[in-house]
Amino acid sequence: MLQTVEAVVDEKGRIHLLEAVELKTVRRAFVTLLPAAANTDSSGDSLQNLGEVLDEDLETASGEIAETFRNALEKSSLELAD
Repeated sequence: MLQTVEAVVDEKGRIHLLEAVELKTVRRAFVTLLPAAANTDSSGDSLQNLGEVLDEDLETASGEIAETFRNALEKSSLELAD
């Protein structure tokens, strides 16, 4: 399951999560860097619009990950059949 957590990246590249996250295992993460003024975009819209864009990006990424996984499984099964 994908989870989005707001964070700040400092000048040295360290990531500071703005909310607590409890994980049972080590997890990978993708970091999207936003403009410094994260409270509004250039058109003056709120972060709600940004959230909608991120949701769309996550849906797209999920589909791409699933396709990559299916392709890897297919390739593995073909290699095992040989």
